[in-house]
Amino acid sequence: MSLAVVIPVFNEEKGLLAHVREIDRIFRADGIDAKYMLVDDGSRDATWQVVKALHEELPAVSGIRFPAISARRPPSAPASPPPRATSTSSWTPTCSIRRAA
Repeated sequence: MSLAVVIPVFNEEKGLLAHVREIDRIFRADGIDAKYMLVDDGSRDATWQVVKALHEELPAVSGIRFPAISARRPPSAPASPPPRATSTSSWTPTCSIRRAA
């Protein structure tokens, strides 16, 4: 069995490494082939460095990093292209979730 796991992270540098390792250990023990996408939504600590370290350690881990909330355009500012996200891989999810209007 295979599984794709999306994990949102924000300022999680202290526990992220241990948590992902433990989740991966449990899945592997149950025979589950899991891939992990860690989504950093603008952490201000070293979360992104932990995501990159996990990517090096566990090939099943990928990450995407969005700019800090403070770097985003306020609602009253003129429209401009959104800041680009940073990624650790070219892995693309097979489905998308859209927010209801």
